[in-house]
Amino acid sequence: TVRRFIFSLAEYEAKTPEWHSEAPGDGQPGIPMLMISDLHWGETVTLEQVNGLNSYDQEIAERRLTRLFDRAIYLCTKTLSKPQFPGLIVLLGGDMFSGDIHEELSRTNEAPVMRSLLNLFDHMVYGLNKLIAAFGKVTVYTAFGNHGRTTHKPVHKDAAYTNFDWLLYVMLERHFAHTNKNITFNVQNSFDAIFDVYNTGFCLTHGDRLGSGGGDGVIGIFGPVTRGVARIKTNYANLGVKVDSVVVGHFHRYTPTADFIVNGSGKGYDEYAMSNRLRPEKPIQALWLVHPRYGITFHMPVFLEDK
Repeated sequence: TVRRFIFSLAEYEAKTPEWHSEAPGDGQPGIPMLMISDLHWGETVTLEQVNGLNSYDQEIAERRLTRLFDRAIYLCTKTLSKPQFPGLIVLLGGDMFSGDIHEELSRTNEAPVMRSLLNLFDHMVYGLNKLIAAFGKVTVYTAFGNHGRTTHKPVHKDAAYTNFDWLLYVMLERHFAHTNKNITFNVQNSFDAIFDVYNTGFCLTHGDRLGSGGGDGVIGIFGPVTRGVARIKTNYANLGVKVDSVVVGHFHRYTPTADFIVNGSGKGYDEYAMSNRLRPEKPIQALWLVHPRYGITFHMPVFLEDK
């Protein structure tokens, strides 16, 4: 009902675009996949409160997002030998906004969520148009995070419809449905997006609902992510769905492995991470290639700052 009457989007059954299965020519690398998540748009990080390791505000966020699009295009088109890509797959993995889920965020955010939504929408339209121009065809899969929710605590029912991430995705889908037919959106109303790229099955989920508890100070995210990924793969296997790789954000720790890919963040190191003695990481987003015979091959992380 929301899709039909508010956004003028017809109901549809998400299908894998045909170009996902187009075999690359000899020596061609396959299909690139770009993850965009954990931008925390609207949040501020104060330089002196993190010992000079990072700073974040609206201007920095906009610069980093522009670099993400430009450098992803550069890595795919300039660092490989004469690549010919059938298209690009973009994963929007949630926590696009800082949100108001904590009192300290409401107090220190640079802008209210609604203003941040409109601002990020404009920048995403600009960036996605760049990707379409560079790759010809783009498919977008989505998952909503926890920071964009409008409820005080996480909810299970109507979770998508009470989340600003989902609203951003539908606004983008509506915009491109009327302006550019070379981009396809698969906006999920559930917690997971399940899809295939060649012979590799992917599950995109934000990461806050892995159902595996927290980590510890020694192994960090490996404990909860490994346990959560095992549960996801088992649950979908029981339904006859093959999941080879689970892609998550949420943890702000870029970690590519054979079983899962954890994205970094656009925000970078912050006061929360420092307070919990977490290891600093540069603002980074994940980019990788998928080949029909070999599955996931190259990992090419996109660094959003030079130092």
